[in-house]
Amino acid sequence: MSSLHPLFDVTGTFNNPGPLGGYLAVGLVVAVLLYASSFRHWSTRTVLKVASIGVMGTAFYWADSRAGLLAVAAGLLMAYGGKMKFFGWRGRAWCVCLSVAAIAFVCILLFAYRPLSANARLLIWRVSSDMVINKPLLGHGVGAFEKEYMFYGRSILMISFH
Repeated sequence: MSSLHPLFDVTGTFNNPGPLGGYLAVGLVVAVLLYASSFRHWSTRTVLKVASIGVMGTAFYWADSRAGLLAVAAGLLMAYGGKMKFFGWRGRAWCVCLSVAAIAFVCILLFAYRPLSANARLLIWRVSSDMVINKPLLGHGVGAFEKEYMFYGRSILMISFH
């Protein structure tokens, strides 16, 4: 069944592929961990686990979710990061440094993948953080986000174009 959304090929039951990618990321990490923790020899269950990973991986690819991809990478790194004990403390320190470098590299690649979308997300974060910084304790009031957000966004865009 094709998506009814004009911009995204796959959205699941949502109007955006982001939540679908997030749920698939969680399922994919859990499926990989279950497969890796219980693999001893090939059996019917092993084939079913590999097939489920394949189906979720295919759906994940079609969803084209950058946040989901980052979630899969972080989830697998968290799961296997503690098991990297090569050369004592010095080896773990290198593993941490390499992991941080890998995450930074992946973030740069994900930013370059769709820069307009990434810049829009950064603008949303900047406008929202400015709103929180301006009124950190009580906020802008109930229902005021929709009214105030555009004024903050406009002021940031005016500053950046001058």
